[in-house]
Amino acid sequence: MNKNTTCPVWGTTPASVTERAPSVSLVDSARAGGAYWIDTKAQDYLSGIDDQRVRARLTSWLVERRRLGEMRPHVTVQAVEDAERRPPSNVHERADRLLLRVASELADIADAFVSHQDESHVELQHRLARSESIRVNEVNYLILYLEQQHWIEQTNPGQHGTARYRLSVKGHARLAELAGTVRIWTQYPRHLLMPQGFDREGSFRHAPIPSHLVEGKEAGRVPQSADDAHQRGDRRWPAKDMNECFSAWRAR
Repeated sequence: MNKNTTCPVWGTTPASVTERAPSVSLVDSARAGGAYWIDTKAQDYLSGIDDQRVRARLTSWLVERRRLGEMRPHVTVQAVEDAERRPPSNVHERADRLLLRVASELADIADAFVSHQDESHVELQHRLARSESIRVNEVNYLILYLEQQHWIEQTNPGQHGTARYRLSVKGHARLAELAGTVRIWTQYPRHLLMPQGFDREGSFRHAPIPSHLVEGKEAGRVPQSADDAHQRGDRRWPAKDMNECFSAWRAR
C-alpha cells in the first residue's frame, strides 16, 4: 500500500504511508528525513504539540537513529517526550549536519548544489530535517555559515534560490574530520576503505576504517559482522554494506 498523506511528525508536509498495521504505520517523509514507524498513541500525542522546535528535535532524533543503522526508527510517546526534554542542537552541529547533507546530494566532487527556497522541494525538505531547521531562512543562514567557514564556495552570483555552491578543498577536509579520519583517504589501501561514501542518510560509502582499529593496542579487534558490532555496542560502524567491509578486512 502506498497512500499519500501528511507527515505525522510535522503535521502538514506531504508524506506517504507505505505500510499499515492496526496501531502502527510506516511513513516515508522527506521532511522527517526518511522513513519511520509511528504508533497511533504517538500521533495523538504529537497532535497536541504546538512547539515546532519539539518536532525539529524529534526529527534530529530520527536522523541520528538512521545514522546508527536503524533505517526505520519507531516513534513512540516516549520518543516524543524525550524530544521535549532534549536540548536544541547548537549552530555548529547544525552546520556540520547540513554540510553532510549537501555532500550526499553531489555525485562528483566538482558538482554544485542550489540553495532552494521552495519548501515543496524534496532536497530542501531533507536539508531542513538534517539541520534541525523549521524555516528556510534557517537553512539560508547555515549555508552562509558554511560559506564563511570556507567549506563551500559560490559558483555563480545570485540571490538565494538561484545561487549555486560547491564544496571547497576546506569543505572536503571538514568532511574527513567529521568522518573521524586521521589520514588522507587516498593513502589507504582499498581493503582499508569502508564501502560507505556519502549516502542520503549521511553515512560514508568510502570512509577509512577508524585509525584506532588499524594500528595500536586495538588493532585486529574489528567486528566479524554487522550483528557482532552492534551486539558489542559498537556504533561506529554504519550498517549499510557493513558486512562487505568486514569481509574485505578479514580477507586482507
